[in-house]
Amino acid sequence: MALHWFNPPVYVRTDRPGIRFGVSHGEGAAEQLLKWTKRGPKWAVEICMAAMEGNVPTQEVRRAFEAAAKEDKMFLPCLVSPAQFGSVTFQRLAPRPKAIRNPRLPAIRCCRAMIQVARSHGLGA
Repeated sequence: MALHWFNPPVYVRTDRPGIRFGVSHGEGAAEQLLKWTKRGPKWAVEICMAAMEGNVPTQEVRRAFEAAAKEDKMFLPCLVSPAQFGSVTFQRLAPRPKAIRNPRLPAIRCCRAMIQVARSHGLGA
């Protein structure tokens, strides 16, 4: 079964402190909604299920999921604006510290840059 993708992803809190989860398809949105304890008026599982059946466009699922996440205070704003999504790298968001300029360690460089960006936006410790 194919996933019903939307773009840009909606970032939500997880049960692990300091960890955010980017939801980018209807199935993932439904899975996250079922994990949440609050189920307010904007709870969007029905819309996610309708999208899986092909009755609702994926962007409508994204809007409904974002509204539900905001209502339950699970929503985390994206560090990159939707207009720039996909065209901005972490190096543009924040300059890399001189200590990690080793080109042979791209994974460490990327992770440290992500941590630095998160800290500059007040996310994480």
